[in-house]
Amino acid sequence: MWSMIFLFACGEDKEDDGVPQLPSDDPILEPECDQQADPDCDGFLAPEDCEPENGLVYPGAVEIPYDGYDNDCSGDGDLNDVDGDGYVGMSAGGDDCNDNRDDTYPGAPEICYDGVDQDCAGDVELENNYDCDGDGHIGSGEDMTDCDDTDPTVNEDQEEIWYDGVDQNCDSKSDYDQDFDGYDAVEHGGVDCDDLEPTTHGLDPNAGVISNEWWNNADSDCNGTVDDLRIYDAHRSYIGTAPSGDSRLGQALTFLSDFDNDGMKEVAVASPYANYDEAGGNPAGWVHIFSTGADTSNIDPVDAAYTVIEGNPSDYVGYDIDQIEDLDGDGLVELLIGVYGSNKSIVYTGAQLQAGGTLSVSSAHASLGGPGFNGVDVGRAGDVDGDGFADVFSGAGIASDVWLGLWSGADIASGGSFSSTDAMVVITGSGTGGEVVGGSDFDGDGVSDLLVPYNNKVAIVDGATIAAATDSTLDVSDFPYVKGTFGNGFGSYNGSVEDLDQDGYAELLLSEPFATVVDGQEGEVYFIDGHDVVSGEDADAVATITFVGSDKCGALVGMDRSGDFDGDGVQDVFVAQTFMDISCQFTTSAIDGVGVFLGAGLVSGVYEFNDRTTQMSAQNRHDGLGIGNAVGDYDGDGFSDLLLGAPYSQPFVIPDTDIQLTSGYAMLFKSYLQ
Repeated sequence: MWSMIFLFACGEDKEDDGVPQLPSDDPILEPECDQQADPDCDGFLAPEDCEPENGLVYPGAVEIPYDGYDNDCSGDGDLNDVDGDGYVGMSAGGDDCNDNRDDTYPGAPEICYDGVDQDCAGDVELENNYDCDGDGHIGSGEDMTDCDDTDPTVNEDQEEIWYDGVDQNCDSKSDYDQDFDGYDAVEHGGVDCDDLEPTTHGLDPNAGVISNEWWNNADSDCNGTVDDLRIYDAHRSYIGTAPSGDSRLGQALTFLSDFDNDGMKEVAVASPYANYDEAGGNPAGWVHIFSTGADTSNIDPVDAAYTVIEGNPSDYVGYDIDQIEDLDGDGLVELLIGVYGSNKSIVYTGAQLQAGGTLSVSSAHASLGGPGFNGVDVGRAGDVDGDGFADVFSGAGIASDVWLGLWSGADIASGGSFSSTDAMVVITGSGTGGEVVGGSDFDGDGVSDLLVPYNNKVAIVDGATIAAATDSTLDVSDFPYVKGTFGNGFGSYNGSVEDLDQDGYAELLLSEPFATVVDGQEGEVYFIDGHDVVSGEDADAVATITFVGSDKCGALVGMDRSGDFDGDGVQDVFVAQTFMDISCQFTTSAIDGVGVFLGAGLVSGVYEFNDRTTQMSAQNRHDGLGIGNAVGDYDGDGFSDLLLGAPYSQPFVIPDTDIQLTSGYAMLFKSYLQ
């Protein structure tokens, strides 16, 4: 008690200036302390009093900032960091510009526009002008060009540094999406395996992204496989269903002209078993003309079609179809359609198709009649007679012994009904026929020839002989041929390649779909140069290239015509591996698919189907993908595109019957191989 009274008496600051009054000569103010023992009369004696001559310094005294003394004698020196932020105040020679705020010190996080210079940078004026970091860009308001006004390396003029988590250029885009495709790089938790290519990213089913593969020689969907395309990757898909009334949609297809003037060619897709009766029989058939500029994927084909050709019961309209070069000079191609149920083929002009609506068989511009099964196999033959008009053929195909009629394009241009007696020539032969190929010059004489299969053989019927024929009927056995192995389906599916090796001769592409290659049915396709066809030779002996199936129970089939999918001036080839032969008892994980082989990389030898550069995959096994196929440049970019049909897909049973039909579908794939 006494010591406290003594302390207050000796330390009283009567002038209120923060300096204690020490003893004086004034008898009235004579301190009540022993100044010899306690010179500063602060109540503490040395050595406990670390500054015995200073009344403001003693144990427990209030620290006075920046006075140079350890006022409380705690041994920590003068109080030069009042706010305890670890930085000495400027009054003590430090660099803390406001030692009363622990959020203010050199390097502190700046809070812009609050009038406080938190980082002691001396830029309060800049802050008040909405440019905290002094980079010349406003960080607030309508004129803001700086998304982080505390960092001078961040504003709209900066170059982005990718993957560092900082938006240097203030574009508000993900720092992990360099190609701006909306998908972060896989290295940073995203699904984009090539963050420099905007067309490449993985799938995200949860976000509705179920497809992203492009035909561009890249792994666009990041699944580890290059150009593995499925129905969802197609530019357009046309899907038959049981309710739609379609059946075997995609069995035959072709490209047409641009009827709706949108810059893209239309396509024709046949559904020959469509429009059947209640028991699933007597199909009239449909041929749908689709506008490729419109996405009609979720619409029934008959409703989505630009034009529909509709048959009568049991007509099987569209069992085979093909385009014919412009015959009437209006700039539009014509359409040839097989109607084998009525033993004929019919031709519609481009103008008829362009008009739209539903067309009947009887409204066709021309019809080409013949014996039973005429119309199973139809196609363009090229200008065989040299009159400037493309000629056409129609025949029985694989359905019977060889019968093939060849009609003049000039006659068809005039329209009307023509019989076999009106044909330029009729080609016959013993033994089952197959797919005829026309419009290619296999012998190098400048005239289009025909490939005509018969009795396990395929003959080249040269156009010059046809044009010079005095007899209206020719026997196919009089022409040079190559042969296959009986029982393997040789001659069923054939095609041509428009001079891949550029020697002046088109090449034959002949299929032996059920051939045994290793230990089971895999199938083979033979690539044969036209000038190598010597009558009686085995196809596999004269083939310069042989394509073989990669899976047991697969049937390998060649395409109808080649195309230049990568724009390098060299013809490219594709073959189909299908498991349509369900009698082959073998379980495989493979599904139907079409494999593209780029011509520039083909040399003599054997190629397995798995050697392909691109695959278009079916939805299931037994779909028959590639049975229907066509090549054309639908968008006019100079690169061939590919139209594929899978007529045996999506089986269904007619109610109250045991009749099973298949709906089928078709896909249009655009080439981006540039």
